[in-house]
Parts: sequence; C-alpha cells; structure tokens
Amino acid sequence: MTRGNNATYSDSSLVKIKPFIILILNFNICFHHISASSFLNLNDLTNSDRPFFDDISPRNVSAVVDEIAILRCRVKNKGNRTVSWMRKRDLHILTTNIYTYTGDQRFSVLHPPSSEDWDLKIDYAQPRDSGVYECQVNTEPKINLAIVLEITAARAKILGSTEIHVKRDSTIALACSVNIHASSVIW
Repeated sequence: MTRGNNATYSDSSLVKIKPFIILILNFNICFHHISASSFLNLNDLTNSDRPFFDDISPRNVSAVVDEIAILRCRVKNKGNRTVSWMRKRDLHILTTNIYTYTGDQRFSVLHPPSSEDWDLKIDYAQPRDSGVYECQVNTEPKINLAIVLEITAARAKILGSTEIHVKRDSTIALACSVNIHASSVIW
C-alpha cells in the first residue's frame, strides 16, 4: 500500500481511494470520493431547482379574538432546507420545521406529511398577536414571505330603533350588523 497526493493506493485492488472532503468556498461545494469526483456550484442552480413560495396565500389575514388564526405558507422545492416562522416585532423565531420554539402553547405549525404546506396556527388569537409574521427558508440569500395578521373583536349591532312597541303575539323582524365575518352569531 502506498500513499501519495492525498490518496491511498492498494497494490492488490488497484483502486484509487480519496478521503471524503467538503470544501466550502464562495458557495462552491466539492465532493471527492472513491474513484470519482463531482462539483456543484450553487450559483449554477436553475430557478426551477431553487426553493420558492407558491403564491397561494393572502398577504393580509384577519381573524377574530379567541378564534384560530392560520397563516399559510407553501414552499416548493424545499429539499433539505429549513422552514421557519418569525414574528417581526420582536424577531422571535416561533417554529423551525415541525418544532415550536416559544413558550406560548397557542403557536404551532401545520405540516401534513409529504406536503409543501408550512402553515402557522395561532389558537385563541388575541389583539396582541396582530402584526407582521415571516415564513422563511434558509437559502443563501434567505427568502421570506411576509404576512400581516390583524386580530379584531367581533361587534354586533341591532339596526333600527333602540325601542320598539308591538302587540302581543305579533311578529317582528330584527336586523343584525356584524363588523367582521364571524363563524356564528348568537341571539
């Protein structure tokens, strides 16, 4: 067995073996392994190979106090990249992939197996949750999708006069105006 030029040669097998080397320099990655080498320049990736956001979700989301707010994020060509949700006002990383990194149990990520969806779910939304959130993918440079969340309290008002006089057993019609789309109105 002889050594030379960072490789090992075995007289019996006549196979050239190089140790596995990773060299990262100016985003060039070089792989060397048994009797072959390959070279990958990340700058040469086509746009179809890079991760990108599928533009399916609204950039402005409204939700009602104490209901569920869902911020949608679909990532195409994710590969082995990481998807994170960040709250912009305090730069707090809320989730990374399926893991939650906040003590606030109301926050979680919805990611069905084998899907491209990485939706942020906020249970029992509160007005303090209003603000800008970012779905991020750790590419170089980083890509992000900003979504503005507004949490409002539902208010209902019965239209018309505040006082109505009717005869007993008569029918009346009441109209109710609600400031936002609510899942239910209870009379």
